Amino acid sequence: MSGCLDPIVIVLSGCHGGPNPSPGLGTARSLRVAFPNGVLVGKDHSPQSSGLHEAVFDRVWCCRPWNELDLDDHYSQLHELATRERAYFISGLDLEVRWLAGRPNSWALVPPLTALHASAKPTHEAARYLPVRIPRYIPISAGSREVHRFCVETGWRVWLKGPEYEATRVHSWHDLQESIKRMEEVWGNGGLFLQEDVHGQEVSVAFCAYHGKLLDAVYMEKRLETAEGKTWAGEVSPCPSGFRAKLTQVVRKLLWTGGAELEFVRDHDDCLWLLDWNPRFPAWVHGATLAGRNLPAALVSAATGLDPQPTERVASQFTRVVIEIPVREGFPLPTPSRSSDPPRGGKHPSGMPSLARRLQGPPSTRPSLENYSLILRDTDGGYLDEVLEAWCDAPATPCRVLLPKAAKRALRLARRAISRSNTGSYPRVRLAYSVKTNPDGRFVRLAREFGFLGEVISAEEADWAQKFGYRRDQMIFNGPMAAALPSEGASPYHAVFADSLGALQRILQSNTRVARVVGLRVRAPHSKSRFGIDLWNPTEFKAVVEALACASRDTRFGISFHYQSSLCGLVRWQHMVQAIVYLAVGVAAASGRSFDMLDVGGGWTPDDFTVFLCDRLETIRALIAVELPTVEQLVLEPGKAMSEPGMAFVTRVLETRRSGSAPSVVVDGSIAELPVIREFPRRVYASSEAGRSQELLRGEGRILGRLCMEDDILATDIQIPDWLQKDDLIVFSDCGAYDASMSYRFGKGGIE
Repeated sequence: MSGCLDPIVIVLSGCHGGPNPSPGLGTARSLRVAFPNGVLVGKDHSPQSSGLHEAVFDRVWCCRPWNELDLDDHYSQLHELATRERAYFISGLDLEVRWLAGRPNSWALVPPLTALHASAKPTHEAARYLPVRIPRYIPISAGSREVHRFCVETGWRVWLKGPEYEATRVHSWHDLQESIKRMEEVWGNGGLFLQEDVHGQEVSVAFCAYHGKLLDAVYMEKRLETAEGKTWAGEVSPCPSGFRAKLTQVVRKLLWTGGAELEFVRDHDDCLWLLDWNPRFPAWVHGATLAGRNLPAALVSAATGLDPQPTERVASQFTRVVIEIPVREGFPLPTPSRSSDPPRGGKHPSGMPSLARRLQGPPSTRPSLENYSLILRDTDGGYLDEVLEAWCDAPATPCRVLLPKAAKRALRLARRAISRSNTGSYPRVRLAYSVKTNPDGRFVRLAREFGFLGEVISAEEADWAQKFGYRRDQMIFNGPMAAALPSEGASPYHAVFADSLGALQRILQSNTRVARVVGLRVRAPHSKSRFGIDLWNPTEFKAVVEALACASRDTRFGISFHYQSSLCGLVRWQHMVQAIVYLAVGVAAASGRSFDMLDVGGGWTPDDFTVFLCDRLETIRALIAVELPTVEQLVLEPGKAMSEPGMAFVTRVLETRRSGSAPSVVVDGSIAELPVIREFPRRVYASSEAGRSQELLRGEGRILGRLCMEDDILATDIQIPDWLQKDDLIVFSDCGAYDASMSYRFGKGGIE
């Protein structure tokens, strides 16, 4: 049908045109091409929504902010406008789409609520019918240990995402906690999740449909993007026929109406990983119109029966530019605030954070972050009893408490796993306890009793280990001080690894028998580590080969590689080990010397180390057996995994503060005793003299340390029980590794 007595009226929302734009302006420009006599109404909730000032809009409707609106009244206004002017409404705001989809209407070109549920992230249930994959994800509510484990497994290549808006890359546990807090302050506390980062090219499919009929679809590859990852330039082409056929079926199942954008990463194998399914046109939709594919026009034509003007293809690629336009009469921009607060409208002039909170309803209890179970720890609820039983032997606070049962349990499980692994050919696996991780004599003695080698980084550490039963031939000397040779006549170490080329040359040229095995520590591949010889540098590779070739023929050689698995993840760490093995093969072939030992260090979390022993150790052993058959010993150094669960930290409440917006307590412990408190999750417990106790889950409170330091905060967003009072106890788990060895005396007075 063509021709119409009255011009068509289309209301478009989401008109902001900044670096993080909404699609309203691009949709309007495309509709102007197709319906030059149509009446386009720009709707938004702040004059700072810059697209409202564009001349493409015949009228603008600047509504009150979402937090000031009665949603029922606002819906009635939209319905009245649609009825009075026979107008149609195209929303450019995800949350507004969801709000409208839950109400009866025929004038809003939005999908049904069932379709939104089926396409919602992170599961994207409808995507199972498409030739795509979904990146791994975990909801924040799954529990802190599970969330931390997920981050470690992915090598901290993760995005924190909201259910509708915003994504931010996080790189550490502290970074994640801060990002969660910031996103909840903006969007509320529901639906946050972590998604694994996928490498590849960012592409999108945009489509439009009406009552389940796919009208058109296009494919877009990004060419330029903003700092926030938004498209700034791209290339548009027809949607691949195979994908379009599957999409047609999905759209029919969902009874989809309106525009949509599917955002992907296309990996090196041309597999599409679905990141987002947005229930509205993309902000770059006019780029598709420039390529001759006018999606908004196709949607409006299907809804109204009107024939649009033909859309000419101008170019397959598009880009954005920054231009100045006059501000509309009657809609002046507000004067910037002189306070440190961002101006009203700010990053979200359409007010989506306010609408997000309105749609969430009344504030709800925050989901627990503590629903985890630990592999190396009892999970029968007796953990606090074990801590308090050990603490009663010396009931002062603050106090770090050794948990003999937990410590022995970790050592025993590791030894048992290694014993099973060593039933076979070389290399034999040996465990070494890193003294620097926790030099507590009780831990050192336990490690020796369980048959661990001792790993030391200084002569002082070696002397300390000897006090608890270690001999030099049971120690591995590693680190930057390895060039400090023992005195004449001193017994040799089990192994010494040189951290630099100069240190290696001095050790090999010495007449002293330094160790049974002399080795070199190799810098981790593709890292900026300050440690190790850079064998990836041809000059250093050549010098190492020459040094080994000229060494005494009775010298036994080893190679060492240390990089924390908890920083890079097990998969990437295993790839590093494989690279080191092949590098060692090259050194051995070039020098004519063989290697007897490979030390791959440590850095596992307690949970991760168990996974490594069960799932990955045999793969590494098999690789070494084939590529380096002369290697007799494969050394693992799980110091953190062994000692971390073996200590808890007991503090006493000095003061409770319940006034203000959030409760807090001050304890007599501090970051002086817990210097890495922000680097990984802990369980926190409260216990009273009256016998009340509970694990503190997620809440609104804080636990503050005793020091006069702004950053002496031991826990945030944590539950503070109503019954907690002065002199009650608060216990922190997993404080037996670097929290112990790196603690300091600040705030305790001087040393005589």
